[in-house]
Amino acid sequence: MSVPLPPPLSSPYRSSKTLPYELRQHCLIYFEEELYTQALTLLLDLLIAGTSYPCTNPAYTPPPQHLSLASTLLIHPSVTTRAISIDRRDVSIVSLRLLRSVLKQVGPVNASLDVAFAFTTPAFNSRRNRSSTTRRGRDTASEHGGTKGETDSNLIMSNIARQGGIWAKADDFWHCVGWGFNCASKHPKRWTQWKVWLEFMVGALEDDWTERWRQYKIALESKWRIDRKINGDRDGSENSEDGSRLLQESMIATYISCALRQFGGPRRLVRSLFADGSANSLNEFGEIFSGETKSAPQDSSTRLLTPRILPDDPSEGEESKIDINADLYGDYLDNRRSSSSSPEPNVQVTTSAPFTEGLEHSSPRFSGPDIGLTHPLRSRLMSLISLTSFHFSALELSSAQASFEILPLDGFYNALMEHVRPLPLPAFFLFATHTQLRALHSDGCIMLWEGLLEVLLPASAPIPSSVRTKDRGTEENVLTQNVLETCYLPFPSNNNNLIDNAKVSLLLEGLVGVLFARRVLVWTKQLQDALENGIETRIKKAHDGRRKMGIEESRIWLRDSAERLRGYMSMLQSGVS
Repeated sequence: MSVPLPPPLSSPYRSSKTLPYELRQHCLIYFEEELYTQALTLLLDLLIAGTSYPCTNPAYTPPPQHLSLASTLLIHPSVTTRAISIDRRDVSIVSLRLLRSVLKQVGPVNASLDVAFAFTTPAFNSRRNRSSTTRRGRDTASEHGGTKGETDSNLIMSNIARQGGIWAKADDFWHCVGWGFNCASKHPKRWTQWKVWLEFMVGALEDDWTERWRQYKIALESKWRIDRKINGDRDGSENSEDGSRLLQESMIATYISCALRQFGGPRRLVRSLFADGSANSLNEFGEIFSGETKSAPQDSSTRLLTPRILPDDPSEGEESKIDINADLYGDYLDNRRSSSSSPEPNVQVTTSAPFTEGLEHSSPRFSGPDIGLTHPLRSRLMSLISLTSFHFSALELSSAQASFEILPLDGFYNALMEHVRPLPLPAFFLFATHTQLRALHSDGCIMLWEGLLEVLLPASAPIPSSVRTKDRGTEENVLTQNVLETCYLPFPSNNNNLIDNAKVSLLLEGLVGVLFARRVLVWTKQLQDALENGIETRIKKAHDGRRKMGIEESRIWLRDSAERLRGYMSMLQSGVS
């Protein structure tokens, strides 16, 4: 007997409507004349018109071509780190305001962000992908201009909007991700810009998937109603395919599918998530805009970008006085200071070293923009990839959809484990604790941690699948208290080094924490003994080895993790949950 689905939530967004032709031409002229602030401000004013009170009226939405340029202006060096005036720097700020307003007011689907944020490089536009993009482009033409002629009139004839934009410069989305994280380690000034761009894009990807999932649920409900109405005379497969097509056209699915069509796609995708500024990472994910890491040109206009510094010499202050009536203009007409040959102070910017190297470099590595600052973005992207892989693996795609590339869930987590396993303890901790990996679902965390324990634990440890088969009513790959205390808790690492034993303890702490949060753990003497035996065994087995630096830090990690594990047992024994 069919069970009715709950009614889907209503859309939180306003519907979109096309800008009038005259206004589109106004914006087009502004963009082509590089009057970016005027164009973006006009689009923003039109978008938010009538939102001073709650309303559901359609919103004037910028065409995809304008949104594509706005996303480029958010990160382009000429209006960010290499801007020569305050007015140029304002362009990226207004761009961000427009993009965020579009995302909040109209939503990613109504605004056709999948068209606006489509890469135009040959690697992205494969023959398979073009068929989907063309179909979506025809649908978008009716929404933004109606006819092909009107759609062509939205094209902006400028270098930065076409071959000089981010969607033409970057190979794909994962190139942007990898280069952005490389900047976090090597180019802090550029990272401040890439962080904003990546945060917006990840938010757009999340909202796009959420909205398409809502619409997919509506399609499933429609299929169920048809089945119920005509008693099985029609199975509603067409509606189901339309619903799955909605998910396939999501931005995150398109970006993943594009990566999978390239050689070594899954591993390259994961490598972009762990880009760390190392030589290999910089070679694979290089800069996107030519010379974007260079400083702004040093001319008189750049002085407007920095605050004025009061002189130490009073006579120097007299020279900078301004009196228009007396024809005194301070140093505005004097380029002697700007052209002075005196060298600028050599300010050394501390940057983080690659976080995938040994623990002996841990002190400088975490002193700047490092894995700790980029971890929230990395984990959100991991969560999105895991979510889409899980749902597409569960969908039964028809033969017409067979060309759509799906990332296997186990393949994704195997690639994750290859990168998490060698991390130094401070970075490893971020991926081994549920409180630090909130964006990833707890089932995904368990899958990752059990895979790592399978590599780290000795061969004498029982296989979890053999224990699960003895537990009646236990589903496959489900973590239970019996599996925890039989296969994991009592065992040390498969070698004697201190770091690996600390990693095992951190992974066990993560598993215990998830089961504790789910309230499925019950204190027993067997559970307490397994935990205490494991702690003692790991402490006894762990030796310093040949490493001389970082030994005391590793001992602290192992000791603190053991205390936290005992803390869970104390709370269970006292009935705290």
